[in-house]
Amino acid sequence: MSNKLTVFVSIKVSEDAKQQVREELISLIRPTLKEPGCITFQMHESYNKNAHFIFYEEWANKEALQAHLASPHIKAYRNKTKNQILHTDIQVMRKYNT
Repeated sequence: MSNKLTVFVSIKVSEDAKQQVREELISLIRPTLKEPGCITFQMHESYNKNAHFIFYEEWANKEALQAHLASPHIKAYRNKTKNQILHTDIQVMRKYNT
């Protein structure tokens, strides 16, 4: 069994904050891709649900994901957007290779 994790993050934001949150989310991509254990970190914006973003992430293991969640750029993002996020859903899944 692999230790790799797949993470899906769904973020719903207020319409008036969409542009600012989008910019903050985009700013997470480069530093996250440089983190040890980050395999994939992709941001998507919904075409049919306004002000809705989804991340698809792959991590080498649980420790790499935990380090990411404690990183300075994630902490700064949370602080800057805490009043603009309506809902966040995070699904962490174990990846099986067939």
